[in-house]
Amino acid sequence: MAVQVSMDGEVIAIVFNGVLMDADLKHLAQQLQQIDEEFPRSPDRFADFSHVTEIKWNFDTISAFAKLRRQTPPKNEIKVAMVAPLSTHYGFARMYQSLMDGRSWKYQIFKTLPEARQWLGEPKS
Repeated sequence: MAVQVSMDGEVIAIVFNGVLMDADLKHLAQQLQQIDEEFPRSPDRFADFSHVTEIKWNFDTISAFAKLRRQTPPKNEIKVAMVAPLSTHYGFARMYQSLMDGRSWKYQIFKTLPEARQWLGEPKS
């Protein structure tokens, strides 16, 4: 799989690698749902596109993923930092952000992982 999900301290680390296919997002939705069900509070998270070489997604792919995520909202407000160093990465991150806007997720898009980590360390309010 082109997506690796792990806990990085108290934050969920989602690292995308290589070529991203539709199946990668379906699998990711299942993994995130399991993690959110397992913890008493939903953890903040970051999604890192730094190692992506090609994205085979389209609007329908992102929309379907957003719909799956909305079906199992987090137990509390969470921060999601997206690391999108290239304009293509940024476009997909922004598309997803716009589909999820106004929910229990607070999104920011960054060019580097250190910027994303710094933002995740800030208080939620």
